Amino acid sequence: MKKTILVASLVTLAFLVIAIVQENLYPEWRKYQTEYARILDDKARDDLGKMIRDGFNIELKQVVVPQLKVVDRCVSCHSGMDDPRMMDEPNPHKTHPGDILEIHPYGKYGCTICHQGQGRATTFDEAKASDIHWDYPLLPKRLAQSGCAMCHAPDSLEESAPLAARGYELFVSKGCYSCHKIGNLGGNTGPALDSEGAKKKAAFPFAYISGEHTIDNWHIEHLMDPQKVVAGSRMKNFNLEHGEALALTTYILSLKGIELPVNMLPKDRIEWEYNKQFRKALPGEELYRRFCFACHGEGMASHFDPVLNRYVPTIRNPAFLSIATDEFLKKNIMKGRPGRDMPAWEEKTGGLKEEEIDNIVAFLRGDVKISESYIADYKSEGDKGKGAYLFERYCSGCHGNKGEGIQAPALANPVFQESATDGYIKATIELGRHGTAMKGFSGDSLSFSSLTEKEIGEGVVFIRSL
Repeated sequence: MKKTILVASLVTLAFLVIAIVQENLYPEWRKYQTEYARILDDKARDDLGKMIRDGFNIELKQVVVPQLKVVDRCVSCHSGMDDPRMMDEPNPHKTHPGDILEIHPYGKYGCTICHQGQGRATTFDEAKASDIHWDYPLLPKRLAQSGCAMCHAPDSLEESAPLAARGYELFVSKGCYSCHKIGNLGGNTGPALDSEGAKKKAAFPFAYISGEHTIDNWHIEHLMDPQKVVAGSRMKNFNLEHGEALALTTYILSLKGIELPVNMLPKDRIEWEYNKQFRKALPGEELYRRFCFACHGEGMASHFDPVLNRYVPTIRNPAFLSIATDEFLKKNIMKGRPGRDMPAWEEKTGGLKEEEIDNIVAFLRGDVKISESYIADYKSEGDKGKGAYLFERYCSGCHGNKGEGIQAPALANPVFQESATDGYIKATIELGRHGTAMKGFSGDSLSFSSLTEKEIGEGVVFIRSL
């Protein structure tokens, strides 16, 4: 046993000596710098070239940016990235593509703030950090533009980072704000995305990911088929193409929640933040497309949503608008429907200004006038018990026994009870809702059954008790 321990100890010591020699005498960065020194010798054809060669020392180099909490040693291997003479040299000696370094000098920003990766590493594999335990591995080339959108206004990147700009445009046009909040603007059905790009790999379930198990591929596959990747997901499937999912992922990964120092904010981002804080009210139709369309569609007819597993009510149907006052519409938009999928959109919760909610109401209203069937000062009277019987017989199948809403709006919802007048409920029962499953129950209707005005009043009394 003693001999075995002695041999094992000697073998371990030998490996340690080899590691010490390799780490200190033959590290990867030293090999690349030696190659780079020879390249400088070949290119030293004038006084400037000779001065650059003479000033190059083979040593471990790093960039430290305390404001960004960056310590990057990438420059230990990428020695020629700011030298235009290295344009045709192989990596890691090759010049950085484009003119990025002219306005983003690495000495001021470092490298990992844009590219991610393990900045303190001194070997490529450890710097890339895709196959080792590191929270933020090097971004693949196809996603490099997400670093641009992290600092710059995404709507100003059409030329410099078109994929990120396209991702933001899709985020807006597909109605992602309907469910997701960024900077206090948006719905709350899904998670807030302010720091989505800073999530670590352990936060993502990869059981149903068919491609490589990376954060970016998780987002791509999730965007293309949410229910496949996350069982029970309530996210709408927009049937995105791969290119669209890639663009959206590029934008989403830029949302890191990093508070950049003011002196490092580009002008376009300062303007962007100012316009968000003091933005002009958008037109009603544009607001509807951004915040309502994803669930309500064109809003002309109610429809069953298989993902939400409920009927989504019509909100632009003339039959509905003819008995829904502007005040009713506004209150429902502002307060939402607690306990349901409809979020509150008032400024303190959803981020919409009162003027913008008024614009949405005006868009919904269009040229539809309030019907004469709506009596503003109507007050229901009658026997609540009889109303309960009628409700159970004619209404509970869709609205639920307690008005909780099964395949129709929840009548027990506090916002509905607060905003709906007796006249609105009465007119709805009488006229029904054209284009939906709700049929009219008045004696003049063509319904399978009809109710007297007294019975309708008793029904309203019971609904008011929910």
